[in-house]
Amino acid sequence: MGRPNKRYETEDGPIFASRSITVNAIILNFIKSCTGFNTYVVLTRRSQFMMDSPGKWCIPSGYLDWDETIYEATIREVKEEIGLDLNELIDNFYTELNFKINDVPIRKQNIEFSSIFWIDNLNLNDFNFKLDPLEVAEVKLVHVEDLHMYDIAFDHADLIREAAEI
Repeated sequence: MGRPNKRYETEDGPIFASRSITVNAIILNFIKSCTGFNTYVVLTRRSQFMMDSPGKWCIPSGYLDWDETIYEATIREVKEEIGLDLNELIDNFYTELNFKINDVPIRKQNIEFSSIFWIDNLNLNDFNFKLDPLEVAEVKLVHVEDLHMYDIAFDHADLIREAAEI
C-alpha cells in the first residue's frame, strides 16, 4: 500500500499533490466488416457523482498512485471503472505510451500519460462490462468517426483521434 494521497483545498476545488499524474487508457477495437476493419473506442459516461465533468463521455482514466508504474495504474483504472482486465487480453492487443506535460498553472494534473491499446482479435461488444457506479454511468464502443456526436470531457477527443491515426 502506498502513502496516502495529499490533498489541498483551493477556491477552485481540491488539488491532489500526490496525484499530479493522470493515466488514460485509449482502448481501440478493430472490428471486421464486409468492407475491412472499423475502428471503435471504448468510451465511458462519467457518473453524476464525479467532481469534474459529470455526464460527459471520456476514456477510462485516473491517477497514478505512489506505488505504481504507469502501466499498472492504467490497467487498474480500466479494471476498476469498467471491469475489463486488460492483462487477460494480453495476447490480443499491443500498446504504445504517449505523454504530455501541461503548463497551465491552475490545472490539477501536470503530466498526462496515455496508453493506447489496439485490440484486433476480439469484439468488445461481446464483453460484459462491470461498471463502478460512483465513476461510470455507461460504457459503449463508439466508432471513431462518430466522436463529434458525443460531449467528450477534457482533451480526450483529441487523444483518441491522434491514437486512431497512428
